[in-house]
Amino acid sequence: MIGAEHITQNTESKDNRLLVAIRQFIFGKSDAFEIIYNSTAPALMAICRRYASNTDEAKDILQESYIKIYKHLHKFDLKTPFENWAKRIAINTAIDHYRKNIKKTLSALHDIDVMEEEEDLFVSSDILNYDIEKVLLAIQELPDGYRIILNLFVMENKSHREISELLNISESTSRSQLSKARKTLKLKFENGIQ
Repeated sequence: MIGAEHITQNTESKDNRLLVAIRQFIFGKSDAFEIIYNSTAPALMAICRRYASNTDEAKDILQESYIKIYKHLHKFDLKTPFENWAKRIAINTAIDHYRKNIKKTLSALHDIDVMEEEEDLFVSSDILNYDIEKVLLAIQELPDGYRIILNLFVMENKSHREISELLNISESTSRSQLSKARKTLKLKFENGIQ
């Protein structure tokens, strides 16, 4: 029987392999990047899928993220968790992806109704009652502006002020897009996503 010690040891060895591969890559062994990619791609793809409208777009964001990781890995501080650093790159790459088309991304900015934050809003622990793949697909179907603001606010715990600075929009636009995203998701779930 495998005890808890074995599980801990496997986790540590995986982390050690990743750290060794990072060090090897930094010191010129470029084929070590394959280990880095294989160790982190599933987690980063999950992030990219949350921000993208479809799988192909998520793959594009993931590829752009790994290009940045490859180019900037020499700047990585080995004393910090690599996964957090790589996650931040993936999120910023997704945001950059939408910044390029921000006027199209945020739907009808001049006609936005500002919603109160205290309003009864969906997207909380209720989401845990649904199949995660169906939730992901519902999020991917949201308009770009709704989806990116929902991810930043709910998943990344960004404030409306931080979102407004990241996307160069007003805080009221961020609030409105979040409210509309939540209402849209709530309707989808009420109408049969399970």
